[in-house]
Amino acid sequence: MKKPVIVLSPSYDPVEILPAFHNYAVFDSNCNAIAEAGGIPVIAPYLKEKEDIAQLVEQADGVFLTGGCDVVPASYGEETRPCCDAVCPERDEFELALIQEALRQDKPLLCICRGSQILNVAFGGTLYQDLKTDTDTAVDHTNYQKYLGDAHDIKVEKDSHLYRTMEQEVMTINSLHHQGIKDLGEGLRAVGVAPDGLVEALEVPGKKYAVAYQWHPEMMAGSDQYYKLFASFVETCTGE
Repeated sequence: MKKPVIVLSPSYDPVEILPAFHNYAVFDSNCNAIAEAGGIPVIAPYLKEKEDIAQLVEQADGVFLTGGCDVVPASYGEETRPCCDAVCPERDEFELALIQEALRQDKPLLCICRGSQILNVAFGGTLYQDLKTDTDTAVDHTNYQKYLGDAHDIKVEKDSHLYRTMEQEVMTINSLHHQGIKDLGEGLRAVGVAPDGLVEALEVPGKKYAVAYQWHPEMMAGSDQYYKLFASFVETCTGE
């Protein structure tokens, strides 16, 4: 049986010594997680033509939106404030079109960290530009020392993809983000929340597999989350 091909949306980083050029890049942990789950990861460039994006999604077995820079605040109706970090309009434009096409074709869609935020924006939702600035949360959502998964817990809704995969009502996750979901997009469902109420897991009801996680399971090599979450995604991409 052929392995499913998974399209990954990468970062778009400027080259310091050649400012007219950029690198498309993803952390190897994203590719490793897909490959170890039985898929073939393929990094996609930022296509501009809708017809090209439609063909890309048609030929892929699944779509994976990875983490990265902040979403442009104008895309959810706000001005950019100093607390917002680097943005990439080219990435926003591509990923919004990629989301639309993946949902239209009902291809399995997995969104991680920034991916969950751009999914929320695609459904008309808004973001906190910086959690420490915009909220009074006592939860540390930007803890790079705990990338293996003991930053904080989340509560999981039992009738969700996440619960059916992990079979846990409470999960311990890592947390490496400074932005988060403020107003939930219309048509999305929150299925996992942090102790401060911040949405940590989303899904799109009525779709074969369209889920989003604010944390980084791809960094938690050796954990149940690493294997089960990516195995569930890749298995869905095979059509089983």
